[in-house]
Amino acid sequence: MKKTLIALAVLAASGASMAQVAITGSVTFGYSTKTTPTTTTGGLGNDGSSVNFGITEDLGGGNTLKANIGLDGMTRVNTVGGGDANLSVAGGWGTLAFTLNKGADYLSGSFVDLEDKIFSGLTAAISDAVSYRTPQVIPGLSFSVAHQEAGGNVAFGSGGAGAIPTAQRYNTYSAIYSSGPLSADLGYRTYDSQNAATASKSRVRAKAAYNFGSFTLGAGVVDTTKNDGTETGTNVGLIVPMGAFSLAADYGSLQNTAGVTRSGYGLVGTYSLSKRTSVAAKYFSYLKATTDAVNTTETHMVLSHSF
Repeated sequence: MKKTLIALAVLAASGASMAQVAITGSVTFGYSTKTTPTTTTGGLGNDGSSVNFGITEDLGGGNTLKANIGLDGMTRVNTVGGGDANLSVAGGWGTLAFTLNKGADYLSGSFVDLEDKIFSGLTAAISDAVSYRTPQVIPGLSFSVAHQEAGGNVAFGSGGAGAIPTAQRYNTYSAIYSSGPLSADLGYRTYDSQNAATASKSRVRAKAAYNFGSFTLGAGVVDTTKNDGTETGTNVGLIVPMGAFSLAADYGSLQNTAGVTRSGYGLVGTYSLSKRTSVAAKYFSYLKATTDAVNTTETHMVLSHSF
């Protein structure tokens, strides 16, 4: 204790900066039902509680370090595990970031999120990544380049595709624009380890959203070239704020390499009880597999608090 106090006193006397730490998180409970072509399930539960530790440090010279460590899976039926983890340094020269994130679906994540419904689930693709983003070259416009290790290889030094020939690393080159009511993103991705019959070779993706004031409208497309053909995903999303209530909706489709299209939509109504507490009703209808005769449907009623 005395050593800690002495160290703090020395730092204060020397004018050295200290890191700022913020603890945030969320708790969500509710009721959910799901009907597939063969089964119907439903019940109460904890829908994703988490705790995050955020660190910010002024490195001097106009440079700032930020780090985040998350814990999630906080339900009595699951083992608490690691969540997202990030470490970045930013300055007038741009931002260098190391990340291990699940993230959100590229097309629908800003709206209702059709991840693991129409678009591929992200959990299995979590892996280490490094990226560099330029400062704005003109107001609102910047560029980035990112490298991500083979999906699912999250241990230190184990993300190389050489050890797992069917796993693919990739590089993504992006142009990002955000100014006023308009935001847009354009990217091109290349993959290695293209030996598998269904391996991806390259991907082009683009999306944009515009805030008209009374509503926000967005759309996007992802086109992936594979050894066995081309896969194309599209999405259109809408957000309508109405005071404490907001409505979000999106419609997505995915055409596989055989030319068969799956599609679906999501609707979410959210009412804010305070700045940190809200209730939401969610409904999804989507064709989970091309062999399904009818859509899978989901209904969720949840109460959420963030801190």
